[in-house]
Amino acid sequence: MRRGRHTPGPWFAVGYQVEIESETVADICTTNAHLFGQGALHDDARAMANARLIAAAPEMLKMLEVACDCLEASNFDGEDDEVLAAIASVIARAKGE
Repeated sequence: MRRGRHTPGPWFAVGYQVEIESETVADICTTNAHLFGQGALHDDARAMANARLIAAAPEMLKMLEVACDCLEASNFDGEDDEVLAAIASVIARAKGE
């Protein structure tokens, strides 16, 4: 399975920010809606929860790829084909495929 071309992890949530430990690579993003004039639409707790979820994305993608590889290598029954297809679909979406 082809691996992603995103900024390598680990990523860390620091308040509203999603950051990496590198001085030579830009941080990932902010979930601070106030910066975009949309602060009234989001509360702080939700914005910080979004940052934590985004920060976990590289690890979640890696684990989904491992799970997909394991399922493909196994002899599961037809019910697992749906699970495998769902996992493959999420991986493709995360990679922009």
